[in-house]
Amino acid sequence: MLSNGLENNFGRAGEKRLLISIYYDGGARGNPGPAGSGADVVIEKFDEATAPPSKSQVQIRKFLGNTTNNVAEYNGVISGLEEAKQQICQYVKICPQGRVRVMVKGDSNLVTCQLNGSYTCKATKLIPLHRQAKQLTAEICGLGKSNFFDGTTTQVEVIFQHVYREHNKVADTLANEAMDTKRSWTSKVGDDRKKNIAERSV
Repeated sequence: MLSNGLENNFGRAGEKRLLISIYYDGGARGNPGPAGSGADVVIEKFDEATAPPSKSQVQIRKFLGNTTNNVAEYNGVISGLEEAKQQICQYVKICPQGRVRVMVKGDSNLVTCQLNGSYTCKATKLIPLHRQAKQLTAEICGLGKSNFFDGTTTQVEVIFQHVYREHNKVADTLANEAMDTKRSWTSKVGDDRKKNIAERSV
């Protein structure tokens, strides 16, 4: 498990930074059985050395029909990475220099180790999902930009981190909401993390 210091101790003081924390989970009742995934995507933008970051949150619930726990977990990762990619695409357009870090956190040690390369993904059903997650990771890292003329750079990195179940309760709730309702939708939460400001079906 990586140190929590990775979340905030990156970049230089006063440097523009974007931190995206993806908490993912998935489950299947019966395994295999009715399944759902959840991704809680927390976006923090640091613009000044002393000012607190601006925060927003995107919560993704996805009903998957009948499948397995591991398939559901991977779907949670993919949903989170897709949202992170959209956020970073917007960010790098307006921020010509700085750093971007994506922390992908889940309580599945298997998925974490497969995505960080510690384990090999061999299960037939998981291989396409593993490839998709790795491809999204590569695309996100490729969003970094270097400006030859003024030397400015936007650096992007993705880190996969295992967390214990008690630190992943929101994503677990999102996955269960998808299974309970048998539908998929995404909601957005503003800076106060209380008021829902948008909702869309997915």
